[in-house]
Amino acid sequence: MKFLTKRLGTWLLMFMTVVLAHSQQDSSISVADKQELQNLFRSKQVMMASLGYFKAKPSFLNNTVQAGDYQSFWYHDSYLLFGFGQGKYQRSSEYVLNQPDTFAFNDFSLGFNFNIPKWNVGRRLWDISGVMLAPQIGICYNVLNIGDENVKGLKVLPSLSLQLPYGSVDLRVNMDVKGGDHALAKGFSVYPEVGIRIDGLYNIFDPEWVTNGHYEGTRSWKTVDVQTTYERDELSRELYEVTIRTETQHVEHYNFDAYARNIGPFVAIGPRFTFNNLDYAGNTRMFGLGISGRMPMYGLDFFADYGKLGYASSYELPEVIGSPKPDGNKINKKDYLFAGTYDAMRIGGRVGFDVIEGLMRFFYRSPDGGASATKFTRLIGGLGGGYATVESPDYYRSYAPYYLDSLSNADYTRLTSATNDARFGENTTFFTYFISFEVGAVSVSWENYRYKYAPLANVRTMTVSYMLPYNRLIKRYRNLRLMKKAMED
Repeated sequence: MKFLTKRLGTWLLMFMTVVLAHSQQDSSISVADKQELQNLFRSKQVMMASLGYFKAKPSFLNNTVQAGDYQSFWYHDSYLLFGFGQGKYQRSSEYVLNQPDTFAFNDFSLGFNFNIPKWNVGRRLWDISGVMLAPQIGICYNVLNIGDENVKGLKVLPSLSLQLPYGSVDLRVNMDVKGGDHALAKGFSVYPEVGIRIDGLYNIFDPEWVTNGHYEGTRSWKTVDVQTTYERDELSRELYEVTIRTETQHVEHYNFDAYARNIGPFVAIGPRFTFNNLDYAGNTRMFGLGISGRMPMYGLDFFADYGKLGYASSYELPEVIGSPKPDGNKINKKDYLFAGTYDAMRIGGRVGFDVIEGLMRFFYRSPDGGASATKFTRLIGGLGGGYATVESPDYYRSYAPYYLDSLSNADYTRLTSATNDARFGENTTFFTYFISFEVGAVSVSWENYRYKYAPLANVRTMTVSYMLPYNRLIKRYRNLRLMKKAMED
C-alpha cells in the first residue's frame, strides 16, 4: 500500500508537470485538471522525519531536590522515536555552608510514535507549504540517570502537533511511570511539555529504496574449546590435570544485496547550534552557519560559529616546574569549582565517511564496489579542524579567580599556564573528531574538540545543523507558484 501510494503520488506529479507545461501554451485548463491540482495542493503530508526540542518542569523528580527546567531532544523517523533529555538540580554544598551545588541529570527514551490521520485538520504539501493540526501518540522505554541511580520506566506521550512549513509546534502530556522507590525520582508523574520540531524534509528529498551494493564471498574463523579434567594415577593414586584443546574451523558463504533510501548527492546551507550540559564545565552555547555536501559514502562541511564556549574547572594533575606536561593528564570530571565560559568565535571544516558502509566493506566483500546511494538516514564519522578565538573568561563562581591566585601563591612551582587557569587561554588552532547522525536535512553531531592553546575547553559538545538543499527547494517553490497560477486561470 505504501509503495502504491508513492507511485500514485509520482504519477500525479508527472501529470501536473505536463498540465503546467501545456498551460504555458494554452492559458485555460479543464475543470478536471484543476480539480487534480487542487487535490494535490490540499494534501495532508505529515512530518515524516524530524528533530525536536522540548522544555518542561521536571515533575518526575521528587521534592527532596530543587530542579531547574528540563529540556529534551527528540528524533522522529516515520514510526521510530528516540529522545535525550537533560537538566540540573541542586543540593547542599560540600564546600560552602548554606550554598547549594548544582548537578546534572539526563535521560534516554526509545519507542514508537503514531499519527492519527482521520483527525488531521488542514493541509500540508512537500513540507514547505500549508498548515495542519495532527494528533499523535507515542510510547517509549526510558532510562533516567540521576545521582548514583539508573531509573528505568515507560513514557506515554499523547500530543497535538501544529505542523508548519519546515517544522512544527507541539504540545504534549508526559505520563511517566518509573515504578519502585527511588531516592530522587517519583514512581508516577504527569506533566505538560511544549516544544518545536525541525522537519527533515522527507517530501523534498523524496527518498527511493534502491539496491546499495552487492556483497558475496566467504568468511572463515576459528574457535577454540578448552576442557580440563582431573584423573587419578593408578600407581601413586595422585590426581593430575588433563587438558583437551579442540580447534574448529568455521566457513560461511554469503551472497546478498544491501538496500538504502537514496536521495542523491546534494549541497546545502543552513544554521547550526552547538551546546553541552556538563557538571565539570561551563555551558557551551554557539550559533553558526554551515555549508555541507553529501554524496555516497562521504560528507564535507565548512562552518563558522560564535557564542559562549564552555571550559572545564581543572586537569587531574596541575602543571608544575618539575612536571610541566604530565603524561596522561586528563580533565578532572569531579571538579566544578572553576568552570566558566569564553567569548569565542571559530571557523573550520571537517570530512566524514558513512560508518555503516565502512563496516560493511570491512567485514564483507563487494565485487561491484559497494555503496552507490546517498542515504536519507546516515551515520557519519570523521575528523576536522580550524581556528578559534577565545577571550573574556567568565567564571561561574565569583570567588574562582581569587581561589586560583591563592593556589599559585601557596605553591611557587605551579605554572601560570592555560592548563592550570583558563585566564591564560589564547587564540588557537583546534582539532576535532565526531560522529553525526543525520536524517535528511537534520544533523546531530557528538563532537570532541581539542584546542591547542586553550586546553580547558577540550570538552564534549553536540551540534544540531539544518542543511537546506537550496536547489531542490527553489524547484519546489517554482512548482507551487505554477500550481497556484494554473488554478487561478
